[in-house]
Amino acid sequence: MRLKKTGMLLLLAAALVFTGLVCNVNDNLTAASNNFSLTVETDKPTYDRDESILVSGVLLIGGEIPANGVSVGLILTKNNKEVAVGQTVTGNDGRYSWQLPATYLEPGAYLIAATANVARAETALTIRSETAPATYQLTLQTGQTGYSRDQVVEVSGALRENNGAGNPVPGAAVDLELYLGEKKVNFVRKATEADGTFTWTIPANTLEPGNYEVYAKANNVAAEAAFVVFDVPAVKPVIEVYQPALGAAGVDTNAEISATFNVDVTAVDLTGIKIEKLGGDGAALTGISATLSGRVLGISHPGLDKDTTYKVSIPRGAVQSQTGLLNDPVFWIFQTKTGGDGGNGGDSGNGGSTDNGDCNTGPT
Repeated sequence: MRLKKTGMLLLLAAALVFTGLVCNVNDNLTAASNNFSLTVETDKPTYDRDESILVSGVLLIGGEIPANGVSVGLILTKNNKEVAVGQTVTGNDGRYSWQLPATYLEPGAYLIAATANVARAETALTIRSETAPATYQLTLQTGQTGYSRDQVVEVSGALRENNGAGNPVPGAAVDLELYLGEKKVNFVRKATEADGTFTWTIPANTLEPGNYEVYAKANNVAAEAAFVVFDVPAVKPVIEVYQPALGAAGVDTNAEISATFNVDVTAVDLTGIKIEKLGGDGAALTGISATLSGRVLGISHPGLDKDTTYKVSIPRGAVQSQTGLLNDPVFWIFQTKTGGDGGNGGDSGNGGSTDNGDCNTGPT
């Protein structure tokens, strides 16, 4: 798997600030249109990267009357490319403000454009290069490793500062490219939420079968993930055969314990599988382990006691089908042979959702 080198834009939106009026800047421009006049300015013309940029302005009607409650859109550009966007609302005095951290910006000259109704205004600023920008960590994953064509694909991730605190980076643009082999099949841009996370939902029945790779880029960091789309319906793993059988009696103390599913499965987390004695101290057996082979989940054990009732439990999410669906929790019960019983090893049996005390597909 390789990272795609793309010219994706850095897009950051900062928190909106509604208090205070900042000082004047010489390069402030004022635009008037259809009786609306709009100004935009920054609190100073040049910033270090460890500072915050405070943008403010006023919207007037007829040059005198404050325009209250009007949405103002703001775009920060560098070399005619958008690098951050914001939106705020004018107050009772027609004024608005917007704040964003210079930490996220590369050195150079920038232009801020404000628009409200049909009015527009611009101002310029510069980011100095003396201070180093923060570094970031970008994560990316899919909800499942495999999907059927009729399933929705969920792609998600998070952008955080690469420091001990792992502070989230809100309002940042994340560019996402989807590839099927060498062919790019989709591109979207998502903005991170307040907690730094983002989500891309790909509708069902829009992807053909195949191996897909997703590449994400934001703030000069990148991440990737992969998934497979199968040309088969989504099937939940369900146990068809229990060994020993549900409610079996006279089971040998060295009997094989296994569960056979309706489809091939892969392991997700087998650590929660357990064998417990019922009655007495009710202790779980130690020294057990679970392994998978196709549809069969085998559970090895050090040996069972005679004339004892055992409960085998498989928790939810122990295995998943090819299309990524997880198994539901299940348990079944059997009894070992008595001292004078020759035993039959516990015949295998077909399983299903029952409510007779021998098997249960509810929480374990």
